[in-house]
Amino acid sequence: MKYNNLLSIILFVLTINIASAQQDEYSENYNTGMDLYMKGDYKNALPYFEKLIAVNPDRNAFYNAACLASLSNDLNKGFSYLELSIKNGYTNTTHLR
Repeated sequence: MKYNNLLSIILFVLTINIASAQQDEYSENYNTGMDLYMKGDYKNALPYFEKLIAVNPDRNAFYNAACLASLSNDLNKGFSYLELSIKNGYTNTTHLR
């Protein structure tokens, strides 16, 4: 019984540490991507947002990648990401204009 409790505690701590590391990596990729975006370096910002998609494929990550791809003159990729953002619930049509 004590062994099972100890094992449960160890697994819980490991899960928390992994989740924290993933959040740190997500934040680093987001911040680096945004820094590059703000400098107008869209082409180099895009891979950081693609890493965000790999971790959390949500509508905003797809939309940001669509914008960056389009600003980098990769229109096919831009429209693909835009389509994925809409399929994942992006509805801000005012922002699309």
